[in-house]
Amino acid sequence: MTTIVGLCLLVAVALGIRHARQRLVLVLVCGNSMAPTLRDGDLLLVRRTLGRSLRRGEVVVFANPRADGDLAWPQWLVKRVTALAGDKVPTDDHGGVRVPEGCYYVRGDNADSLDSRHFGYVRSEAVLGVPLRPNG
Repeated sequence: MTTIVGLCLLVAVALGIRHARQRLVLVLVCGNSMAPTLRDGDLLLVRRTLGRSLRRGEVVVFANPRADGDLAWPQWLVKRVTALAGDKVPTDDHGGVRVPEGCYYVRGDNADSLDSRHFGYVRSEAVLGVPLRPNG
């Protein structure tokens, strides 16, 4: 009987780990574009969004639109959502243009950030997820 309970427990743990790996990803922060909220070298535990809508002000991890297979660029970027689909882009950037459906406008917390001001909108399907503890 003990062997069966142990085997059931082992299967349950394995399934739990598999489920966590499908839902959670570790991402290393490279650079200071999100300083002071996040710093170079911070490790983020990211929950995959799986189609969940994001909120304005939420920190998000998404595929770098400039990477395109180039290993010189980080694969993932971490920024803050500043405008949602239908919102006006912040006036200091594009003055009155609305964010298209299925997209987000993102900015780094650091003024020198490479963000939507440089590469445009982030498509919702490019979003990996949100950090579990985004520090702000």
